[in-house]
Amino acid sequence: MRDYLRSHLQRRNDTAAADAQDRVPNEQLARLRLSHGWTQEELASAVAHALAEQGVTSGIDADYISRLERGLISWPTAPTRRALEGLLCVSATQMGFVNRRLGGPRRRVA
Repeated sequence: MRDYLRSHLQRRNDTAAADAQDRVPNEQLARLRLSHGWTQEELASAVAHALAEQGVTSGIDADYISRLERGLISWPTAPTRRALEGLLCVSATQMGFVNRRLGGPRRRVA
């Protein structure tokens, strides 16, 4: 039993390390945000406002935008993507988002 647990924990740690390596910062999103002269807080507020106008309650804040830019979230929810697309005037893929569940590349393409 101990060997099984040790093996299981090792596989889990190896998977977590590989996932962390694949997380590539989303520089496209950061550049677009900066080109509009927005801070992460200002973009988060604009996204939250756009979602609220659609009747969508969100917890979007500067930390969420930071996680998007750090690559911790590679494919935000559809309403969030649409709000960002409307605010930044580009598609989700042009913002650097990657949908890995649909076979998207593991790394962002510049």
